[in-house]
Amino acid sequence: RVYEIEIDKRRDDLAVFTEACPGLAGLIELGAPPEELKVVVDDHVDALRRRIGRHPDKAILGCTHYEIVADLFAQALPPGVQVISQPAAVADSLERYFDRHPEYELGSSARRDFLTTGTPGPQSDLVAQFWGAPLTFDQA
Repeated sequence: RVYEIEIDKRRDDLAVFTEACPGLAGLIELGAPPEELKVVVDDHVDALRRRIGRHPDKAILGCTHYEIVADLFAQALPPGVQVISQPAAVADSLERYFDRHPEYELGSSARRDFLTTGTPGPQSDLVAQFWGAPLTFDQA
């Protein structure tokens, strides 16, 4: 319920509803075919619509894996429903944070380290689809 809690702290005039999608991240990691993923996404979007009585005005994809199937969420939702990209939202938030905290030196080496809390290796191929090049992860 992190999004519900955090948004409620800032905007008490908004109603936030969460639709858990258990198993979807695992299917994505396993490389399930788009047709199978579409059925799961459609089912969750429909479950949310039935629970709240209508489609949402905006949708936050609350798991980093869901960006991979963002197009399926966009297809399952009616035209005009904004799908908020978690990676973009996190990057924007981090940029604003560093703007407010100049005491952190960001450096200029352009070096990037990729860390995982899981076992390094299995996620590399999946993430490389979005990065556009092979990646190597280290243990966080």
